[in-house]
Amino acid sequence: MLLLQTIFFVLFIFILLFFLIIQFANYYPKFRPSSLRPFPVFLFSMIFASIFLFMVFSLNNAIAEDFHLTELTTIITQKVIIAVLYENAQLHIIEHDNSNQETLDMNYNVPSTINSVSMQSSTTTNLVRPSAKAFLIHNGHFYFIEKTSVNPTDEYSIIKQSVTDPLINETIFENISVNGQSLAYDSIHNIFYVTSAESNIILKLNPKKNSIEPISNFGHSIHEPKGLFFHDSVLYVCDKYRVLAFMNSHVVRIYEPVFIPNAITVWNNILVICAIDRTYFFDKFSAKHLSTLILSSLHVTSSKKNLYIAGQNQVGVYA
Repeated sequence: MLLLQTIFFVLFIFILLFFLIIQFANYYPKFRPSSLRPFPVFLFSMIFASIFLFMVFSLNNAIAEDFHLTELTTIITQKVIIAVLYENAQLHIIEHDNSNQETLDMNYNVPSTINSVSMQSSTTTNLVRPSAKAFLIHNGHFYFIEKTSVNPTDEYSIIKQSVTDPLINETIFENISVNGQSLAYDSIHNIFYVTSAESNIILKLNPKKNSIEPISNFGHSIHEPKGLFFHDSVLYVCDKYRVLAFMNSHVVRIYEPVFIPNAITVWNNILVICAIDRTYFFDKFSAKHLSTLILSSLHVTSSKKNLYIAGQNQVGVYA
């Protein structure tokens, strides 16, 4: 695949240079070939340019021969999915009911063998948090961002809420002045990371010190950061056309190219990146691109055995 891309790129450059030579001949007639005209050559070069772009953006989407993904079942929902979470053999599909202004948790007990029959039954719990967003799960608790004040300015808080009982909850961090879009949690150091909808910064929140500070980009400009994910001491950040991996205040890996990534998970040493209409797969350690699937993917989570990719109203379960 890389060889084909290189061949088309070289041909495209060659024809483009040839076209420029012809254009040059318009000013210096003695260099003008008698049988060539600028427009056909220009058209020919544009065709090759289109083929080259197709090779770059489409052939990369073919599944690698050594990478296989099997779809086990699909869960269809009636409301808009805002998060998918997995913990302790339970799949949580967090939905928002726009008509009733409710946030609901559809909880599935995940069996050892997954199929369309085994994933039919679920229980639904009203989380009593209509404005909650940016969910994550840890040790039997949901963590999410919620708007808590609108006067004189909007303020947000991080809420910790029991998975089994929505009435058991506490405010972890409050008076956050930015509209957080994504939330990640370093449970070892009790540190939260938040992306802002208004700026290209990532905030580091320390509840113990009650401190908020932007993290450095360490020489890598960040544009429109969205999804965050913390795993094995590494903070993964969705940038505009790539994913940056931060560890101990340094960028240790860059996964690229990806087109507007918005959600991340790690599944069996594979970094899975959701990007609206496609899902990218990279080797977690080498940052080598493994595959790209064309499918609706807004949210993602995983267990050791399975991968759960959610669109707006459905969750695909894969192995």
